[in-house]
Amino acid sequence: MIRTIVWLSLLSVFSTTAAARWYTIELLAFAYPEQPVEATAEYWPADLGQPDWESAVGDIQGPQAPATGVRLVRYKRLAKAAQTLRQRGLTILAHTRWQQRVSRRDQDRWHQIVTDELRGLVQMRRGRFLHFTADWLLPGTEQPYRINMQRRLKSGDLHYLDHPKMGVLLRVDPVPTKPRPTPAQPEAKPEPQQPATNTPEPDSSLPRATPDLS
Repeated sequence: MIRTIVWLSLLSVFSTTAAARWYTIELLAFAYPEQPVEATAEYWPADLGQPDWESAVGDIQGPQAPATGVRLVRYKRLAKAAQTLRQRGLTILAHTRWQQRVSRRDQDRWHQIVTDELRGLVQMRRGRFLHFTADWLLPGTEQPYRINMQRRLKSGDLHYLDHPKMGVLLRVDPVPTKPRPTPAQPEAKPEPQQPATNTPEPDSSLPRATPDLS
């Protein structure tokens, strides 16, 4: 009996943690001005390999239709930030905003982002915290660059992921859930009125009977 209670308690905790929830995710990726390899102290191996494109379940931004379970959002909260980056001479690689169900079971669920300037895989998963992982392939004038990014996220905050070749602004917000309608309470039925009885009032003009004291 005790084992059953403990198991049910653990199952309840796991179910609460792993429960999927909708989030609105906005990603703004931009490139820093490229410098010749000789001008930097960074070393990039010649064979960087390729991200596992076959693991993508669909596109978020790209030539294909949006992946199942992804809803694109037209309005972008980071539009002014993108404009500021352009004014400073930086190249916007990707800017997209979408809604997605995120749960613990999404640890192997990758989505693809494809633009003229960038191609990569992104992943969102939810455990005790939200976690973002990206595997980018950034073209270069001399060689491509494969860039991996990971970040534990706090919803509602703007996060900055930095790399010598590119930066990413990322914001994740939970989609407000609609309050469940409270069950309607049955209207109280009025209690039936008792018919009024016409009881004659005593006539005060008549003398009252007095006891016979004789």
